[in-house]
Amino acid sequence: KEKGEAPEHTVGKYTIGTQNDPLGIRVKPQADAQRDGEVPKGEEVEVLTVCGEWGYVNYGDKSGWLSFEYLK
Repeated sequence: KEKGEAPEHTVGKYTIGTQNDPLGIRVKPQADAQRDGEVPKGEEVEVLTVCGEWGYVNYGDKSGWLSFEYLK
């Protein structure tokens, strides 16, 4: 990696790190995609697939994309 390059996102376990609200599960890996559920702040999820700044998860009976911006 070059100095200053952002670290790549990887599959694995993450915690929802939003300020207050739950994090919306998106049907596509993009911010303007339809929401198909949400994950409460502080919940742990496992990212199964990575697409750029998005991670694909299963949460309860929902599956979809979460932004790595809010995964800690």
